[in-house]
Order: sequence, then C-alpha cells, then structure tokens
Amino acid sequence: GALTDEERAAIDAALDPDRAAGSSAGRQPLGGDRGCTIDNAGVSEDGEGAEEYRPILEQELAKLEQALGRPLGIPVYITLGLGKSGSDTAAWASPQSSTDCAGPATSCRVEILVNREALSDEAQLRAILSHELVHCFQFTWLPVNVALGRPDWFMEGFADFAGAQLNPTA
Repeated sequence: GALTDEERAAIDAALDPDRAAGSSAGRQPLGGDRGCTIDNAGVSEDGEGAEEYRPILEQELAKLEQALGRPLGIPVYITLGLGKSGSDTAAWASPQSSTDCAGPATSCRVEILVNREALSDEAQLRAILSHELVHCFQFTWLPVNVALGRPDWFMEGFADFAGAQLNPTA
C-alpha cells in the first residue's frame, strides 16, 4: 500500500544527509564498534578461505543489483572470522574509504563468522549475504559517517526486508 504522510516524513528525515549528527544519540554505529576503515588499514582482497563464499556472494549481489536497478559500483571483499560467544551475529558489513569517511564508501568488506550454525543452511547463508550487501549499497548512497548514524529501523529494517524478499525460503 501507499505510505502515509508521516511515514514519508520519517523516511525523508532518515535519508537527509544534512540531519544533525546528534539526532540518533546513544545509537551504536552499524555493526557495533565497527565503523569506516580508511585506505591502508582496509581490506583490499578476499581473505583466506573466502573462495567457497565468493560465488554465492556474487549471485546474491547480481540479484540485489537487479532488484535495486543499479550496480553496486564498488568492490566487495570477503573475510572470515569467529563470532563472539553470546552473540548470534553471523556476518557484518564494514564500509571502507580510500580517502575519508565523510564521503561514500569506495569498497566494502563483508566478514562471515564461520562458527555460526545459520551458515550451514544455504538459503539462510544467501539471506545473510543479501542483508550485508544491502549495507554495502547503503554506504554508497550516503556519506559513510552519515549512513552509520541512521536509525536501526532504516538501516537494519531495509537490509532484513531485502534479504527475506530475495531469499524467501530462508
């Protein structure tokens, strides 16, 4: 259905790059303590063991690009890690910039936490990767520092929705 005026205003406010930085007071940056990585500290190639995930990530990226009607336009690098005990996070996306984080991302890193049970189901893995790739897109639509300050309902809600729409069996 159509959005109400109030819903439209909330979306417009979330996308406004001039919105005051303090308006999401108390909100953690997307991905907890992970923020934007600059230049040499960034990842510029897939990590060891990522080759088994690359074809799936590329397939999910192609589906997402088709659904959104535009290419991502930046490289995505895959790294593998281990999730912390007590957390159910299976992956996370991190924006990277060749210069500074006041502009859109110039690459994106997706870290897959290989000790998560959700990754053993291919449909679930695809939904997780689609979700993280949405974040990569979000980091190209707005300056990274602005995107990281957007409310969870916008950043995570859109990523959850896209992951579920593109992978309905997950």
